[in-house]
Amino acid sequence: MIAAELPECASCHSNHAIKRFQIEDIDSLCGDCHGVDSEQQSLGNKIHTLVRSAAEEIDQAESLVERAERAALRIEDYEARLQEARTYLTEALPLVHGVTVEPVEQITRRAHAIAEEVEHEIYGELDRTEEHLGLALFWFYVLMTLMILVLFKRRLRAARETA
Repeated sequence: MIAAELPECASCHSNHAIKRFQIEDIDSLCGDCHGVDSEQQSLGNKIHTLVRSAAEEIDQAESLVERAERAALRIEDYEARLQEARTYLTEALPLVHGVTVEPVEQITRRAHAIAEEVEHEIYGELDRTEEHLGLALFWFYVLMTLMILVLFKRRLRAARETA
């Protein structure tokens, strides 16, 4: 119970009209009850930063997965791993209610690490794909040049025979 004699959850989520928790609410919720410069507000900011950072890293990795898909790479494994990262992020949200940094940090660190790992692997695959494409273009150019030289030589030979 808090000072207003409301259960703690109802004091933040409203009595009888429980709102779905949004991580963006931490900044205002902590400061509303404890004051903007309070220790609780500072703790809320740390928790918010941990969750937001992991979510942004996952979003960035998902964008990279979309790029990999456009490059015709297999992405099923990456999608499954990012879903696992999102699950960790979802598991972190109830821990926010404990108002301690350590458990949230452990879970968000896992989510963040998965997203970074996926990004690293995709960049490696994209680099290899681009190398192969560059090599294919080079050999295509060489082949076309040889074909043009052969055709030119045949025309030159045909011109000599008719003359």
